[in-house]
Amino acid sequence: MASPPSTPPRGTRTLVKAILAALEAVPEVNRKAAFRHASMAVREKLIAQSEKAKAASRQAPAVPGAKRRAAVAAIRGSSSLKRPTRAKAAPEAPAGRARRSSVLLPGGT
Repeated sequence: MASPPSTPPRGTRTLVKAILAALEAVPEVNRKAAFRHASMAVREKLIAQSEKAKAASRQAPAVPGAKRRAAVAAIRGSSSLKRPTRAKAAPEAPAGRARRSSVLLPGGT
């Protein structure tokens, strides 16, 4: 059996607290079975997401960063391979003719 890593990954403590809090709502008699089934369901979902990401990265075009973007998009459920774009500002109204100044310039113009 493999030994656990010396330091757990980031976010592990929060995850453990959330799992324990959720298990408190389950009757004590069923906690072990509920945890076992929940962990199996989560594992299966993670494996399915990983396979989906691998398939998407295999189909990605040969452009730098395209495989990573395709894998992330597949996991998030987006079909777009493009990066998110910023919202464009509304175009300004076309400038009409310039108004004449009400100030008289020397020379009579």
